[in-house]
Amino acid sequence: MDKKDKKKIASIASIVTICIASAFALLGFLGKSSFTPLIIDKVFGITDHVTNEIVKKIDSGYSNTFILSPKDARQDATILFYAQHGQMVRATINSAGRGAPTKFQYFVDNMPWNPGASSATHADITNILRFDMAPGGDIHVLKIIPSFSSNDSFAVVDCLVLVYSRNEVTK
Repeated sequence: MDKKDKKKIASIASIVTICIASAFALLGFLGKSSFTPLIIDKVFGITDHVTNEIVKKIDSGYSNTFILSPKDARQDATILFYAQHGQMVRATINSAGRGAPTKFQYFVDNMPWNPGASSATHADITNILRFDMAPGGDIHVLKIIPSFSSNDSFAVVDCLVLVYSRNEVTK
């Protein structure tokens, strides 16, 4: 290949790059106020894939964000969730103290649970669920209790509990 051919290839590559970048910029610009995102989604099927995966795998989900302070009457974060025997349950908790350091105690069905020292936890809690306790056999409780080291601090706790379909457990 001589110098002339290399220049032609470089010119063609530059033109192709500019055309592709312009097309993406145009799609991005038009996408804010048109059907372009829907068209792209239909071509690639992203929403259908995500929806199918969620419908197949997840039976139900429970979430809440709690802001707790030592000055508040409510001193814990509680989520009730429904799970039958044989369903896998995963809990995701992101807890952070603001101000003075805050420690957290975790309970599943009134039994202590130690997910570790990290402020962000994603764990399978299926094996620690109790089906013989109040409020009901298939109704379960995830409770997080902060221990504040100062009256000026507060805690932000994000909780997500996902209950998987029974057919996902058998896979």
